[in-house]
Amino acid sequence: MSITKLRKKLNKGADRLIFLGLAVVMAIGMVVYFGGVGGVRPNEYGEGHNYLVARVDGRKIMLDQVEQLVAQNQGTDNSTDPRFKAQMRAYALDQIIDNIIKVNAAKQRGLTVTNAELNQEIERQIAQNIKTKLAGLSPEVASREEQRVRDYMESQRDAIQDTLLAAKLDKAIGDSIRPNDRSLKPSDFDLRASHILIKVKGPRDPKGHTDAEAKKIAEDVLKQAKAPGADFAALARKYSEDPGSKAKGGDLGFFQQGQMVPEFSQAAAALKPGQISGLVKTQYGYHIIKLIDKRVSDSAKSQAVQKFVQDARAKANIQLVDPAMGGAWLLLQANRMYDKPKERQAKLKEAMAYLEKAVAKDPTDTGSLALLAAQYKQRYDLLPAKDKAKGAADLKRAIDLYTRATNSMPAPGMLLDLGDLYNDAGKKKEALDAYERASDNAYGQTYIRYALKEQFKKLGRADLAQREQKLIDELNRNSASAGGSIPINIPSGSR
Repeated sequence: MSITKLRKKLNKGADRLIFLGLAVVMAIGMVVYFGGVGGVRPNEYGEGHNYLVARVDGRKIMLDQVEQLVAQNQGTDNSTDPRFKAQMRAYALDQIIDNIIKVNAAKQRGLTVTNAELNQEIERQIAQNIKTKLAGLSPEVASREEQRVRDYMESQRDAIQDTLLAAKLDKAIGDSIRPNDRSLKPSDFDLRASHILIKVKGPRDPKGHTDAEAKKIAEDVLKQAKAPGADFAALARKYSEDPGSKAKGGDLGFFQQGQMVPEFSQAAAALKPGQISGLVKTQYGYHIIKLIDKRVSDSAKSQAVQKFVQDARAKANIQLVDPAMGGAWLLLQANRMYDKPKERQAKLKEAMAYLEKAVAKDPTDTGSLALLAAQYKQRYDLLPAKDKAKGAADLKRAIDLYTRATNSMPAPGMLLDLGDLYNDAGKKKEALDAYERASDNAYGQTYIRYALKEQFKKLGRADLAQREQKLIDELNRNSASAGGSIPINIPSGSR
């Protein structure tokens, strides 16, 4: 068995889900529209309707900048939930704010982008666009489209320059971290190690040695490895029983802390470059480990950049002009403060005040209506049972806001929340109506249907619960026949 089997699967669900599980990557390498460029795409604000949404240290951020970045990152997602759309704008606004802060900091540090670097990046983006968008077109059409792409990219020189400046700042911050920095934790390093493995017979490898035999062989090899002038790579090629690294002189390359089984990771982390461990016993057998190199991990560098931006953001003069987008952005900030409950509550209160202004300004703004409703619902849900009566006003306000939002946009997730609120208010008929409307609009959203099935059961409507199960079964069959993964049954109450 190869040593690569030692690498444990990383937990894909480790990060806290923010804003209804929204995971949006606003990559720094994308063009960020810092200046007003082009017209606004048609949206709920109206064709070509552009306005100021925020200022950062006096620099304006317009709606078209936010909308164009949203369009770049939204991909093929066609969610009808207005909360999702409002949150996408919040993420886009957040990225633009952070990049403005980074650009200002980069200039203060004297960082610059040369014309050669700028031209190279423009050509890279042109080539990328041509490759993805012009395939299959006739030569004449392709030529016109290529020129259009070139003209557009040339119009973005300032924006691309700012993006490159922000990236240079990221690199400068990451490179400034020294491996001997005492504030760094073992998990902040990537390690490169070589090893020699002597296998022990067991369920994983019935062809291995007995424990005693393996230990004796390993002890002999360890003596040779620690002898003056020993060639560790040559010993690994001769003795190691790990087929994945044997031919490479035992070299495992760089790996993150936690990717190897604990005994191996701990032993490697305790070494300095050039040092050789004693015998390290794992489920695979006996290892002799030599640490080759140690570097600050990309994760640690990224955290340093985030810390820098967080501190700079606190000092920046950020003015939120548009209450709808400002409220959504403040909710995003609040959801990054779980380790600071008092500050988080203050930020949530500020966000709700902005959203109240937004719905007063535009009573048809479904995104703000829904985000505000969700906050009132969350505040009510967090009350202990004995204090629920004190939250009557929040419950009533949440119902009113969700009712207005779903009358305009019957998104199933919002209707599900509305049904839960009616249940809390003891209005079973209204709850049932909301759940049925959610079912009518859920289509292929299996997780919504699982939740609806449980709610119908609680309301004593076994017929509706059975209908949901039939729809779930049909969706699962369709997914399986289409080659997709079959959804795993979600336990009751997991929503």
